[in-house]
Amino acid sequence: MLTTPDDAIEKVVSEIVNKDPGMIKGKLFIHFSGAKSLKVLAAAVKIGGLSASIHPIKSFASIENSISTLTGTIYGVTYPENKDKETKEYINFFIASLGGKIVEVEDCKKSMYHAAACVASNYLVSLINYAVQIHESIGIKPEDSLKGLAGLIEGTVANIKNLGPQNALTGPIARGDTGTVKEHMENFKLFMKPGEEHIYRVMGQETAKIAFGNGWIKKEVFKEFIRIFT
Repeated sequence: MLTTPDDAIEKVVSEIVNKDPGMIKGKLFIHFSGAKSLKVLAAAVKIGGLSASIHPIKSFASIENSISTLTGTIYGVTYPENKDKETKEYINFFIASLGGKIVEVEDCKKSMYHAAACVASNYLVSLINYAVQIHESIGIKPEDSLKGLAGLIEGTVANIKNLGPQNALTGPIARGDTGTVKEHMENFKLFMKPGEEHIYRVMGQETAKIAFGNGWIKKEVFKEFIRIFT
């Protein structure tokens, strides 16, 4: 099980192979990168090793918290095209023992699979930090901002779990309130530096697409939102 940083996997596999090539045949090499393909295990496979990858769709900010909340985690699993029955049985057993579930990911599509995880986790952190910065621009302290936003964030996540991301949408765009959004854009100019409204513009366009796709706003309202955000 190779749990090194992504860029070290290939080097570590080569070191293992070079140290004792006679022990590689029939051994299963599993890496835990969400982004790297099975190619990084090629040195072992070339001399008879087996390969697979397992990636928990989970944020590991704290070891203790991660261990206590591991049950129910979804794992992205990638097998080689010529996967053997024993490898699949072992991985099924291993993940079931952790209380997890499997979603299979094709090797050639791993980067896109990992990009989605980055958006949902890493970029969510950046987005919330952006909201805190907007509050800072009008004099609200970051600690007070986060306390105020925490309930909103938690409620939104709960709605997403229960309703799905599209139906969980609320707010002025979902209601078609173009006037409110125009005021937002005007006030960005007053309280923030030029260009700091860019994230708001991009996310606004995506949000308008959801509202229009849901049938909650008419086409002319959707076009007006896009005009505002462009």
